Amino acid sequence: MLSALARTPQQEVVVSATVHGTLAGSIDWYARGDFSGSDEQFVQSDNVSWLPARRILNARIGVGGRRWEVAIWGENLTDQRYPTSVIVRAQLDVPYSFDVTQSNGRRVGITTSYHVQ
Repeated sequence: MLSALARTPQQEVVVSATVHGTLAGSIDWYARGDFSGSDEQFVQSDNVSWLPARRILNARIGVGGRRWEVAIWGENLTDQRYPTSVIVRAQLDVPYSFDVTQSNGRRVGITTSYHVQ
């Protein structure tokens, strides 16, 4: 019997869309949304333990001129909690020990930039 490839989901999708335009003169605006999703993925080739499926939504809205930009952004807007990685270690008294790294929760912020020429 063949095992599924470890750390690889069977299905994964990434969709991104951007719209942009001009507010006035040389001031432009944009809005972008990103969605990514993946099936569960097995941690090891024995297919005993797995990372759950996940769906992530990110967005960014910004305005800017030739040399500057201000953007408001959000990552993981649905605040989905999921493990990002698992390290499996064998120990003497326990068959498997798992070190799990959790995702960041929802993050929002403002980024400003000025481009020096």
